Amino acid sequence: MLREKKAESIIGFDLRKLDGVIIDGFLICSGLSERQVAAITENVRIRLKEMGEGVRHVEGELLNQWVLIDSDDIVIHIFLDKVRSFYRLENLWTHATVMQFESAAIPETSDLV
Repeated sequence: MLREKKAESIIGFDLRKLDGVIIDGFLICSGLSERQVAAITENVRIRLKEMGEGVRHVEGELLNQWVLIDSDDIVIHIFLDKVRSFYRLENLWTHATVMQFESAAIPETSDLV
């Protein structure tokens, strides 16, 4: 779902083995423009609905610089590239299992990516 709108620098964090964390994981990706961030966000909403997954809350759609989608067990962060560089959210979860998703290496069967 992220690749469909050409999201960049996709990375995931598996949080299931961490104490005190109430979600299974999260995904982070980047878009090169606010329009692309909006397109990725809309596509994620549509695809989650098709998969029968709930979207509990969406934050940040007004500016489309950092959009957070809370989908029960997973949280998806869609950043404008320069905003992602500023916040460096990846640095907060160095103790989690990291899943790198290089564009060519992402399996076609991975629904979320």
